[in-house]
Amino acid sequence: MLELKMPAFLPAKAISALAGTVSVKCNIAVAGCNVKTGIATGGASTSIIYDYNEVEVPEQKVELPVPTTGGSLVVTAIFLEYNLVKNGT
Repeated sequence: MLELKMPAFLPAKAISALAGTVSVKCNIAVAGCNVKTGIATGGASTSIIYDYNEVEVPEQKVELPVPTTGGSLVVTAIFLEYNLVKNGT
């Protein structure tokens, strides 16, 4: 099991975004493999949507069911998607 610890933060101060941004979707993907054999040990993904404002988001722990045994290589990727409102729509 892989656990990511995300500290508390203020979205509008911690994330740079275009004018009109109302929320940000944080996509997290993890994949692992055994370094010696190259055989995949697993993968998982999840996402979290944050309102884009100055309200503090508390610390979070995100658990992803990917084995992290000795001799494993685990790669984690995080990317953001922005939800914008233009001209009131």
